[in-house]
Order: sequence, then C-alpha cells, then structure tokens
Amino acid sequence: MTVWEFVSDLSESILEHYGDKLRGLAFLPSDPVLMLVVLDGVDQISFLARGQIFHYFYKKQRREDKARKIVIETGSDPSVTGIVISPKELEHHYPVVLSILSAGYILYDPGNIFKEKWRVVNYLGKKLIDIKNIKKGEVVEI
Repeated sequence: MTVWEFVSDLSESILEHYGDKLRGLAFLPSDPVLMLVVLDGVDQISFLARGQIFHYFYKKQRREDKARKIVIETGSDPSVTGIVISPKELEHHYPVVLSILSAGYILYDPGNIFKEKWRVVNYLGKKLIDIKNIKKGEVVEI
C-alpha cells in the first residue's frame, strides 16, 4: 500500500461516515500530505476538536492491515495531516487552504464549493495569474 492508497481509503472512510455533511475533500501532495476536509457544522467547535475528528479517521484507517504494511515497509506511519474547516471558512482564504486548492488535487466536491474565486490558470502543470482577465487595480489572491 502506498501513501496515496492510504489517502484514498481515508477519504472513503470520511465520506461513508459523514455522507451529505461532507462538502469537500482535497489534498496537497507534499511531505506531509495536507488533506483538507470541509464539513458542515464545524464552525462552532475548536480547531483542537477538529483535529481530533481527523485523527479519529486516521487512526481507524491506520488499524487496517493494508495500512500496517506501510509502517512495515517505511518504518513510520503514513505522513498525512488533516485540516477540518467549514464551507464558510473557505472564504477566509487561509494560506494553507489556498495552497491546497491552488497546487493540490480535489478528491470530492459535489457542490462545487472549491470553484476558484481568483483568476489563476494552469499552464504546463504550473499555476499562473491570468493577467489579461484582471482589471487595472483589481486585487487577485493566489
């Protein structure tokens, strides 16, 4: 099992548990892998409690036999860090969220909430600002 299979199984576990309350999943392939989980109703709880939500699913997936093979092969747990936010908090443009959405991959987005609100284009696998579509004096977030 690879880290990407672990992320896939972890995503599936979160989706099965939350169903319609899960609004989106995305990840940034880095070390550690940053995984963004967008859930309804978490804006009223602390970031510590949100971390525990992600950690619950991480540990649940970690107990699987397939995940244990990663530990045996690499000598450490899969390097995945989760960030749990609400759909309203996407509008706050946290730098780590922008990084995940700009350079990462969207795994699940049924309501199109990850739709880019800034004018950034993909060109040869890199993210670039689309200058021709920006009006003079307009501020664009990357």
